[in-house]
Amino acid sequence: MTLKPLSEPEGCRILTEVFASRGFSLQANVPFDEGGVAFNVDGWDAAARVGFEYRTHEAGDHLDLSDEEIGRLGLRMERGELYLLIVDDERIPDAATLALHAGRFLDEVATRPAAATKANKKKASTSKDGAHRPEDAAWGPKARAPKVRS
Repeated sequence: MTLKPLSEPEGCRILTEVFASRGFSLQANVPFDEGGVAFNVDGWDAAARVGFEYRTHEAGDHLDLSDEEIGRLGLRMERGELYLLIVDDERIPDAATLALHAGRFLDEVATRPAAATKANKKKASTSKDGAHRPEDAAWGPKARAPKVRS
């Protein structure tokens, strides 16, 4: 039995929910043109330099990025300059798997000092007395995966 891939809007909605649950403020369809790589990123937090690209045949996204360009982005991720989850719709069977995959990616991003620090500074909360509560930060233990509707 062959599963039908998630649509572009559905995949992007799920990914946006997962990223938002981790404290990222994403903009949709952001033009990206850096280091010889140019395309529209499906979800991008410019301040944290974290985002996602959900590649679907439906939207023609497979033509947007070559293997060489993906390699360039990978090198930049290794250097900590940005973090971009690139997901191919044909490799993800359902909404729950997509949410899990995104969560694991963001777990790894959280271990990278630059991205974790930026997200914590943006979304860390304070109590009524003004004291910072580390457990309330975007990367703290209370961060939860979003509920995913399939």
